[in-house]
Order: sequence, then C-alpha cells, then structure tokens
Amino acid sequence: MAQAFGAERRANRRYRYVAQASVARNQGESETGRLVDVSSGGCLVELTGDHGMDAADAVELTLRSNFLSLRANGAVQRSTEDGRQLAIRFIEISQRGRADLSELIASLEHMRVAERDRRSGPGGRPPGSR
Repeated sequence: MAQAFGAERRANRRYRYVAQASVARNQGESETGRLVDVSSGGCLVELTGDHGMDAADAVELTLRSNFLSLRANGAVQRSTEDGRQLAIRFIEISQRGRADLSELIASLEHMRVAERDRRSGPGGRPPGSR
C-alpha cells in the first residue's frame, strides 16, 4: 500500500538535481525514470513506466548524469498513490559512491548558498531594498 507524501520528514537537506534513474526490485523487475532531488540519505525518483512501486519495496537504484554514476541499495520509504514517485532511503552505497555523492552534495550546497547570497545582495538585503 502506498504511503502518501506529507509533512517534511527528512533529516538531510534535499537538493534539486536531474539524472537518469533505474530502479529495480529485488525480484529483478526494473523501471526507468528521472531523479528529482537528492540528499545524503536518499532521493526522490519519478518513474516513467506503467508499473509503480510501493512503500517498503527493497530496490537497487542506479543514477547517471554528467557528474554522477551511482549504484545503491535502498528502500522505498513513501510512494505516491500510483507508485510513480518514490522517496528512496539509501541503505548501502559503496565507499566510492558515498564519496561521489558527498562531493555532489557539497557542490550543490555551494551553488545554493551562492544563489541565496546573490539574491539577498550586499548586507543581506534584497537588491533595491533600503
């Protein structure tokens, strides 16, 4: 049964990031999709296939982009009613994969802070404010 997305429950900041995703159940059934956001503890994936997945499914996740190639074992924490959006908690990632993920998140955080600072202008005020 699908567990609905509700109040924010994440322990880690999430970052918007687009990558190709493949999610396979332990039984071998695989779905393709795209990564919507990522954190050090998990990610949100939107599937493009006709089959959904449910909360508590154990999965193998593969993410690919220009800057990241990552394979992890995870668990679906929440899914939309149709099972097409999955909040996946990372359970097992290789040491190299964890290092690559940490580097990506550090880069995304740097960009987030730079954008926030750009928008707030000098002295922490929005441009044009007194």
